[in-house]
Amino acid sequence: MTLHSALRFGQRLAGAVVLSAPVPYLDELLREASPANADLPIFLAHGVADPMVPFALGEAVSQQLRGLGRPVAWHAYPVAHGVNLEEIRDIGRFLATVLS
Repeated sequence: MTLHSALRFGQRLAGAVVLSAPVPYLDELLREASPANADLPIFLAHGVADPMVPFALGEAVSQQLRGLGRPVAWHAYPVAHGVNLEEIRDIGRFLATVLS
């Protein structure tokens, strides 16, 4: 939901935080992406033991976006479908960077 909203939004955003999220219809989304957010910084994270959303899906989204030159900060964490302190700190650093 975050990536679909952020990439289609017609005004410039600072960044997007996407956590353990599959991105259905990624090809369609990229065709419909707004030029305003063509270089949107994306924090993309996934738990390696996620039983809800397979880790491989997050990894594939990261690779596809990077392959298209999108600025993706990919993070894998030793958690299931949740967050840990390291991830929260990394998100904080990302937000501090894109909001500065």
